[in-house]
Amino acid sequence: MRFATITLGLLFAVCSASAKGSDTILEKDPYGLFVTVTSVIVVLSALIGLSLFILFFGSVMKRVANKNVAQKMGVPATAAPICNSVENAEIIAAIALAIKLDRAERHDRESEVITINRVGRAYSPWSSKIHGLTQTPHRIKH
Repeated sequence: MRFATITLGLLFAVCSASAKGSDTILEKDPYGLFVTVTSVIVVLSALIGLSLFILFFGSVMKRVANKNVAQKMGVPATAAPICNSVENAEIIAAIALAIKLDRAERHDRESEVITINRVGRAYSPWSSKIHGLTQTPHRIKH
């Protein structure tokens, strides 16, 4: 209880000191512990709130999608969810496999063998730095 009172008091002092300037904050909290704790609590609570919002929004959107699919199929919206059924997942997997196999048959068959030939000479003019230099001009003597 005493720690909570001290924490609240110092937190209030830090908040009130933020209006006065950084020198006052430094006097009230020389190690920055309570400012750190406050910032961590704010960030974590924002992340938790954001994740809860995303979960809630996802469940609402899933419900709306099931309702739209049910309306298109003429099934009552109170029936079992259509998008999450195992039968539909198996049908979708079968269709995806059939499309993949059909596309695989359309490609040319390749040997799938990689041949590496070692070149006898290691010099290549492409990697030579001498070709990038400006050559010395020839002097004509009179």
